[in-house]
Amino acid sequence: MRHKNRPHALEGCRLRERILWGGLVIVILSWTGNYLYFQAQQLEQPIFLEHYYETSMREQDTIEFTFYYLSNKRNPSEVLYVNVDGVDGYPAPETDFQMWTTTTNVPQYEQEFSHHYLKSVVLQFQSSFLPIKKGSDVIWSFDKIDVTFKDGQTITADIGNVKVYGDEPDYEIFDEQISSSSNQHWSQKSMVTTQPLTIEEITVPFPKEVAKDVYVKLNLTQLPSSKYEEDEPEWFEDLVDLKRNKMEGISIAAPIFPLSLKENDWLQLSMRFNPNRESYYDFGIEMKGTTDENNPFLYKAPIIDSPYFSQQKVDDIIKEHQGVNGR
Repeated sequence: MRHKNRPHALEGCRLRERILWGGLVIVILSWTGNYLYFQAQQLEQPIFLEHYYETSMREQDTIEFTFYYLSNKRNPSEVLYVNVDGVDGYPAPETDFQMWTTTTNVPQYEQEFSHHYLKSVVLQFQSSFLPIKKGSDVIWSFDKIDVTFKDGQTITADIGNVKVYGDEPDYEIFDEQISSSSNQHWSQKSMVTTQPLTIEEITVPFPKEVAKDVYVKLNLTQLPSSKYEEDEPEWFEDLVDLKRNKMEGISIAAPIFPLSLKENDWLQLSMRFNPNRESYYDFGIEMKGTTDENNPFLYKAPIIDSPYFSQQKVDDIIKEHQGVNGR
């Protein structure tokens, strides 16, 4: 009987062997697929995002900007220094907390994604080396920076647009009363005039790149909103959270200028920013006009706002960037 059962036992061994090898093949194929997918997600170089910044020369020895970039999660890139038009910029000195987290090998990042980090670097530039002087009418503007990382890699990064003014605008034309902002992409400023004046226009800087994602309203008691039709941008119409914080006043795109104001007249600027954009803001809404003495003035209502990135948004940015670079 044992001899007769031997073929059945042998067949059973062969079946188990085939099952084992089949399982191993599935594991290998799965591992290979995951590895190839992982490799496909790796960036050849960090991707810098868009920044629209304005600042002016001050008495300080340095000016600084915070730039944001996407880096691989494995071996994240750290900036060593940058060069802009022959001017070197270096990361700001680390704080005590940063030094502690660095020594404990804790990755520093703004947001974490499946295969990438959103990182930031605060770059300082020595004022004495800049191609402009304090008080001059010259503007230093740049949209690219050469970045060298600690691993020796150097890239030329598109960073949006940065403007540094030699002269600061006159803020004494208005007396700011209340200023508020939120990480929910809105900002608001209330002020009174310090003398009689005429507002000729209110504009958003970087008009080609930024204006479409910034919605500004002016609120004055002498501006009956019923006279003007509301012209909201498409992105604003779909955002219930932004609409909940009601914007009083009239869009600066309406034909309301010039506006003549007396001393101590009250006005309010309300601003909303498209939360689905991909760029960082640090600039001022510009209010231009003349005083009763016919002296021109420029006032800037400063705003700072940052986008929030979902995994899908990061994937889209990487896909678009890789397409531009032919990958």
